[in-house]
Amino acid sequence: MTISTVEITSRKKVSADIIGSKSSSRGGASPATDQLVVDAGEVGFVVQRPAPGGIVTLFASPYVVGTWSSLSRCWKDLNGDRQFMIAQPRVKGWMSDIASALCQPFQDACNAESTIGAALIRLPMGVAIGISTDPSESLSQGLDAYAEAVLGERRQPVRALITNHGDVLSEWQKAAKQSWRLGTLGTWQNDVLLKVWSEGKSPLALELCSLMAEAIARKQEIPSRWNPIFDALESKVRAMPPSLKVLQARKKRSS
Repeated sequence: MTISTVEITSRKKVSADIIGSKSSSRGGASPATDQLVVDAGEVGFVVQRPAPGGIVTLFASPYVVGTWSSLSRCWKDLNGDRQFMIAQPRVKGWMSDIASALCQPFQDACNAESTIGAALIRLPMGVAIGISTDPSESLSQGLDAYAEAVLGERRQPVRALITNHGDVLSEWQKAAKQSWRLGTLGTWQNDVLLKVWSEGKSPLALELCSLMAEAIARKQEIPSRWNPIFDALESKVRAMPPSLKVLQARKKRSS
């Protein structure tokens, strides 16, 4: 089994603002880097974050053309609206450590968290989650959830996945073998193009995915804590992991 892997090293191929090549091919084979239109609904993201329940794996995929660029436009407008506050101190803490660009327009952490949650609700995308103490098992669970979502929603799987974790590449084959549902996507696990983002500035969509994964970890740590990003991503998940279903059930009983 071979997997097409490409390390992103040039913004000419994929820019930090999610702008790709002008040409694209919808064939069955793995696309070359210069054929891939990153904002044409062909590219998703996958991240992993440590959590109290083990390792959180999160897949994010667009539902429509322009999903990722709409996020970039929204944040460009936010930055423009708040230029008069440029001399004021920026948000500090766990959010800015993970997503400095997304936090750039804000001075208040609560404002940043609630605004990002609201933007996430409006973003046409799907989320698949895996949680396990073993990184490859977590990735495998995420792959199962993603395959279930693709089939259930009758969508085409993404043609490329961007990650900022090299472990995703090293664990991919093992996770694919462990997956129960991945075979329903044919040879997708071999054909998909895996890319490691290696530049200093991450795409906004990649930052958002890291924030969502961290929001899941924070939900597991303190379920009662105010968590608008987790609340927003719940509507994006077709198959919620059992450990999170338990937390959802507790929330319903207490409300």
